[in-house]
Amino acid sequence: MDFPVAGSVESALKVLESTPENDTHLIYTCKLAIRNLLRNDVVMKAVAAKSWNDKQSGFIAGTLVDVHSPEAAKFLNTYLQKSALPDNKMSLAYQQIARYLPAGQLDAALLSARNKKGANSEVTAQIYHGISDGLAQRGIKGFEKLLNPWGTEVAGQILQKYPAGLENKTEEISSSQSFAIRLAGDFQATSVKPKLMAFIENKKEDRKSTRL
Repeated sequence: MDFPVAGSVESALKVLESTPENDTHLIYTCKLAIRNLLRNDVVMKAVAAKSWNDKQSGFIAGTLVDVHSPEAAKFLNTYLQKSALPDNKMSLAYQQIARYLPAGQLDAALLSARNKKGANSEVTAQIYHGISDGLAQRGIKGFEKLLNPWGTEVAGQILQKYPAGLENKTEEISSSQSFAIRLAGDFQATSVKPKLMAFIENKKEDRKSTRL
């Protein structure tokens, strides 16, 4: 790929669109090729300026979570205004937006993410986590008025869905609970204090049980 061109991205997308879902190797190879092509700034700008159908835009956006540039962040931001990526890519996508989006577009993008419709508690947590990490990596502050109440809300949503004493917990649920507890502690969220106390009481009960 010494001389990448935007037409190569279109060719790879056509292959992707025609590839059966069970041909995971070819799908992976095409996505990898697209990602590598889009790491070239000239190609990325050309792709961003072109119109794509919904499926093609989704393929492009999915690769851009691993492309570190303002143009990639702008494409992701536009795409996520109306669409969504798989849950396991949402955090990375918003991390890219928060880290690389031009400063003049950042306020509106973060507010849009905060008010994203249809996101469940896990996805909302992924969005928040990605934005928080991206801003930290960018090394800027000043978004506490947005992040602090949002973090408290995320913590409350998760602890409401996955309360203390929940049986048959998966590793993902335990991770979500731990993340919510950390958030509540970081922001001294008094609104979720009863839910946090329930975890403390539950741990006490667990210790008593182990002594029997």
